[in-house]
Amino acid sequence: MEGAGAIESDETLSVSGAEKIETLLNRRRGNCKAKITKLQTFLKDKAPNARRLLIQSKLDNISEIFSNMESLKIEYYEILEEKLPQLELTFDQMEEDLESIKVGLQTLLLKHDDTSKKVSICDTALTIVGIWSPVLHSYVRGRVILDSISQSHFMTLQFASKLGLEKKKVNLTVSGLSENSINIKWKIKNAFISNKDSSYTSPLDFLMGSSITDFVPSNQPNFRIKKFNDTNRSFLADPTFEEPGKIDMIIGAELFYQIIKDGRAEKEIILDKPLSKEEEFCEMHFRNTYRRDGTGRFIVYMPVQDEELPTLGNSRILAQKRLNQTIKKLDRDPHMHKLYSEFLEEYESLGHMPRIPDKCYSPINYYLPHHGVLKSQNNSTKLRVVFDGSAPTTSGRSLNDILLSGRVQEDVFNIMLRFRKHKIVLTADIKQMFRQILIDPTQRNLLRILWKNKHWEKPIEYELNTVTYDTKSAPFLATRVIKQLCLDESDAFPLAAEITLSDIYMDDIVTGCENIENAEILKNQLIKMFKTCGMTLHKWNSNNRELLDIEYPISEKHLFAQLEECTTKTLGMVWNSKSDTLNFKVSIKEKNYLHQKRSSIYNS
Repeated sequence: MEGAGAIESDETLSVSGAEKIETLLNRRRGNCKAKITKLQTFLKDKAPNARRLLIQSKLDNISEIFSNMESLKIEYYEILEEKLPQLELTFDQMEEDLESIKVGLQTLLLKHDDTSKKVSICDTALTIVGIWSPVLHSYVRGRVILDSISQSHFMTLQFASKLGLEKKKVNLTVSGLSENSINIKWKIKNAFISNKDSSYTSPLDFLMGSSITDFVPSNQPNFRIKKFNDTNRSFLADPTFEEPGKIDMIIGAELFYQIIKDGRAEKEIILDKPLSKEEEFCEMHFRNTYRRDGTGRFIVYMPVQDEELPTLGNSRILAQKRLNQTIKKLDRDPHMHKLYSEFLEEYESLGHMPRIPDKCYSPINYYLPHHGVLKSQNNSTKLRVVFDGSAPTTSGRSLNDILLSGRVQEDVFNIMLRFRKHKIVLTADIKQMFRQILIDPTQRNLLRILWKNKHWEKPIEYELNTVTYDTKSAPFLATRVIKQLCLDESDAFPLAAEITLSDIYMDDIVTGCENIENAEILKNQLIKMFKTCGMTLHKWNSNNRELLDIEYPISEKHLFAQLEECTTKTLGMVWNSKSDTLNFKVSIKEKNYLHQKRSSIYNS
């Protein structure tokens, strides 16, 4: 009896220990959920006005939460295998919420980048204007900002003193950015201004302040000037517009277009932000290492921090556990299992994923865990396998931790504006763009995966040969290859190269022309140019049916025959080519509310 009592006591302790571990895991899961809720609140209430660094820090928090959740899954799997189906639903919802937050924050980052990337003389402009000086009996030139939304004109006290103009006392309050206000105590009436060639003069009243702004521009920028390359600087409104200098005046909306001779200026000046050290390294690394094989296909190196490579720990353990979890999940869904297997079989048959020989050893390697994402609205691919480059190794470091991201500079807003300007528009998609770019064989040991069809089988090791989605450097490598393609092939396909440099967002070409003849030429050049590097354009669409009747693969003709509503997903929006309209598609999940007797009485 004493022995039985002792055994019962041990069992009780064992159960108690398991319950404690479960409680700790649940608490950690609750912490993750609380952090997600805080991020949702931040995105809704504070993110639109937050600084770029704060938004970036929140994105870093999302990566950390994802990593913590993966560790939790593994620990749950080891002690609570029978509760996994219910827990997986919870984790799936949490991951979905995190992805939604991530997209929202990344969109705000793009807006921050756009704000600092473009300078247009359609809204503000630098120019030189003459002001008549009664003391000097001549016009004195001053540097002016023309501001199309300013309701008043302003001049610095220093410049007014130089001119010897008579000042009058006033007591005004002027509000500006962020509702900041300044008191104005002096005013000048009827100061005569003149444009550069004296073809226009006008009296103007100025409010006076100690200073207007800092030097403009704030530092010597790198400019790319559209349509001004061959223009003599003497013809420009401000020949030294790119040199930092003091601003003497602001002339507002009242005279904005009269000062700019011949109406609204149509030229656009695009300011490229200086490259960071990391971005500069990625750019030089690409230039020095990329090459094209005998078929024209690009071969690239991932920008790896070589000194960080030894910090990678063992990644096979986690990849094996994640594979077992995935197989268990697939066993409960035969349809998804079939799609998953077919996806990887195609990957292997195309030569994008060869098997690793048994005796092939590499001292430094990385195994990518993977999972499937169903794409119910995709006509060409029902399921995509996503490879996780952020999964930590035993050292806590992942592949993405030692990769550099480079600069991906694409302006969705301006691409869409240009798209709406064309009479005839044309869209296409680069088929499997990432997978048409080869990774150099010396780096493929960092892109290994495990796969098996049944849970009792021994996993087979594979290496991915191509640029892999969800690795940190993939967007940079893909967009940089497209840019290099345009540079390499611009002589043979000048129209296609020019359009691709400006009217492409990742793998979506969104462009157009003013007539069917130019559209036909553009389409043929695009097809031929991308073919030189082994890429294929598909999912063609246009608001002109004639353009779709031009020769293209039969499979795509069949695809369009099935598109009864003629809709195409373009840059996150749905474009109806028949009505030539853009629409947003919103999915609202229905919630099941618990109706109580009290609420029923009030509603009756």
